[in-house]
Amino acid sequence: NFKTASEYFESPLGHLDQMPQTQALRLCQLAGEAYRELKDFERARKTFERARDLDQGSLKAHEQVASLVLASGDPKDAERLYFEIVRKFADKVDAPERGRLLMLHGRAQLAAGSAKKAIETLKLAIDQRPHDRDVLAALTDAYMGARDWKEAVSLLQLRTRGVANEGEKFDLLVQIGDVFLEKLRDREAASQTFVSAL
Repeated sequence: NFKTASEYFESPLGHLDQMPQTQALRLCQLAGEAYRELKDFERARKTFERARDLDQGSLKAHEQVASLVLASGDPKDAERLYFEIVRKFADKVDAPERGRLLMLHGRAQLAAGSAKKAIETLKLAIDQRPHDRDVLAALTDAYMGARDWKEAVSLLQLRTRGVANEGEKFDLLVQIGDVFLEKLRDREAASQTFVSAL
């Protein structure tokens, strides 16, 4: 019950300076999540920013702000925030985590309409997480956004070889067939792909 929870948060949020830092940080994170669920993005952002200000070294706090900004429909600001996260934390985390942060930045770039920049960022993410399905999916979307259909098809085909789930493989094959048919105008390749899907 996020509405009732948010009402209980109001009073203690006014007394953060009287709490231990860990307690104040946890309160801001919980309240921010409640506001986010209620689609009150303005209060959610302010609350998450307070959590970030309480602990500048918290990657989670920085990510909560950037994720909220992206969800609220401001991809350009989210792109800026994710860039700052990568700049601040990339050298402090291991390769898989670095790849995840780069993927989030690439996703924000793509949402902001910068498909070519997203491709460059997501290639860096692939270097850190070469077999990560989420990164491969993000790079596929970036190539789609850049209208580079051949690269998109190559990635989709690569992804079908690493999928054990038949339903997921079917969806990828249908997507490949659609690109062949609608974007590349290759009816023969589309037909063969749809037959493979069947």
